[in-house]
Amino acid sequence: MARTRVKIKWNERAIDSMLLQITGGSARRAAEVTKRRMQSNIISSGRVKTGFMLRSIDVKLVRQNMRLCEMAVGSAAHYTPFQNWGTRYITGAHFIEDAVRDLTFRDFFPSSSGL
Repeated sequence: MARTRVKIKWNERAIDSMLLQITGGSARRAAEVTKRRMQSNIISSGRVKTGFMLRSIDVKLVRQNMRLCEMAVGSAAHYTPFQNWGTRYITGAHFIEDAVRDLTFRDFFPSSSGL
């Protein structure tokens, strides 16, 4: 029986670069989906007066390394927490929790991936 030996030399820099792109891209896609769902939830809950809170929702990279890519989705409007969670006088709309709860594993993949 013939045997074959195969020696593989990894290009760790290239692999690290690809991993960063994959994790960052996946996290970015899911964060953008969350942003759109938050905006949709704000509109459907009737929480649009001037549109500032709606327009100010953005996605930011918090930190990224080989094993982690952390994105933040938030609003620059100082009153967003009050509209979301409510106060004594305002019933909370819970648009943030609803948007996050609706995330699925498909939200992390490109739409053309067939998943």
